[in-house]
Amino acid sequence: MLRRQVLILVIGLLVAPVILGGLLSGCNKYSKRNVRGTVLTMPSSEDVGVPDLLITNWVPGESSEKLFVTYATRAGKPRRVLWEKTLEEFDMWYYPQAAFDESYIYYVAGARLLALSRADGAVAWEAPLSDLMRHNCPNCIQKVKDRVIALTADYILQGVDARDGNLAWSVRLNDPATAYEGFRVVNEQIVLLDRSGPDVQGPTFHIFDSADGRLVRQIAPTCPAASSRLNIKEAFIEQNPTRGARAIFLYGCWADPDSHVQSWSLTSGEMVWQAPLPREAHTSVNSFLLGQDTLYLDTYNGLFGISLNTGQTKSLVREIDPDYDITLLAEQGERIIAWARRTRGSSKYELWGLYPTGERIWRHEVQVDTLYGVSSGRLEGAYHLTPNGIVMVQILDKPEQVLVEMLDPQNGQVTHQSTAELEHASLDAIVWSTHYAYLGVRGDLYAVDLETGEIAPEWP
Repeated sequence: MLRRQVLILVIGLLVAPVILGGLLSGCNKYSKRNVRGTVLTMPSSEDVGVPDLLITNWVPGESSEKLFVTYATRAGKPRRVLWEKTLEEFDMWYYPQAAFDESYIYYVAGARLLALSRADGAVAWEAPLSDLMRHNCPNCIQKVKDRVIALTADYILQGVDARDGNLAWSVRLNDPATAYEGFRVVNEQIVLLDRSGPDVQGPTFHIFDSADGRLVRQIAPTCPAASSRLNIKEAFIEQNPTRGARAIFLYGCWADPDSHVQSWSLTSGEMVWQAPLPREAHTSVNSFLLGQDTLYLDTYNGLFGISLNTGQTKSLVREIDPDYDITLLAEQGERIIAWARRTRGSSKYELWGLYPTGERIWRHEVQVDTLYGVSSGRLEGAYHLTPNGIVMVQILDKPEQVLVEMLDPQNGQVTHQSTAELEHASLDAIVWSTHYAYLGVRGDLYAVDLETGEIAPEWP
């Protein structure tokens, strides 16, 4: 009996490391799955308030790239891999693009569109696209009813049947430069900017039926003289619960020394109002901001506001600070948030809070000189507006860390500050969801809680 017990003990000692090693190996199965490029968020499969994440990964030494989905059982718990799929290396772009519904991920893989099951990644169908998709296009793929709408790098707009992957329709746009920002969906119709013809300088809005690609209407401003050629300087889409969806044009006419602003209904195609633009605002528009009821224009001659209800224009402030260039970012409550770059002396970058009249209330100095969506160059910082205030994310290299600050939009005071040490101060991607921001930093993923400002490693 003793010999049998000793034998069992010895076998147990020998087998246990193998079993334990197998378990650890299983736990580390995805340890090399790094975050590469943009992380895409999807509604949670577990209904826990934390989104599922669609991530691409490239492992050095392997001839393929992997697409995988992670999920969390609840907030604050480690993520798990739901499934992963290997794709050919040349199929992948650094920034993935996809559209989603309850059952499928419509993923752009090179010049192909794949319908992947959200449950297990199985390919339901694949469809050829006319070209690759531009990685920096913010609105180039969306699901509209039973169509997946895609705008490719050759500026062809196409509708793919989401049920079987067959091409339903295709439209060749007139001018690639005008559709650089992609398209918008308004009342299940596709709205984008395109050039109309030789008598119009600048883009006009073209509206297509999402089901069959039919051109429903074109919307362009009008000149007082019928023979006068249009010179469209700016064109915006305003979507407001009260006013509905509208097109706003700032434009001039070649036979008219004055400039004008017009508002058109995207639904009916009828003009809502027209107003003259002050002479001081003719020269240039450095930045613009669509607020709740006002279109703010930062021009060489000062800051102007245009009522989105009536078109009435008023000069807000002549000059905020001659030593700074400003870019209008957002309207939050009774404040305008602006990005300011000092042009006199050494470089200096700040966030400003302004009254709607243009008067500066507060200023907050930041340590980076590149703000995502505003400045060109390396991705160093980003901002986001939440009900709790302004969240500012900065990647610093002395020391190498990520810095998160929450600012009170009323006075610019820092209400919370968090830091996390980094091995490499390189922000590769950032994406905002309802409750979290996800930062891709050299293969690692960090989550920023938008309610508390706290930072935590998210993956691996």
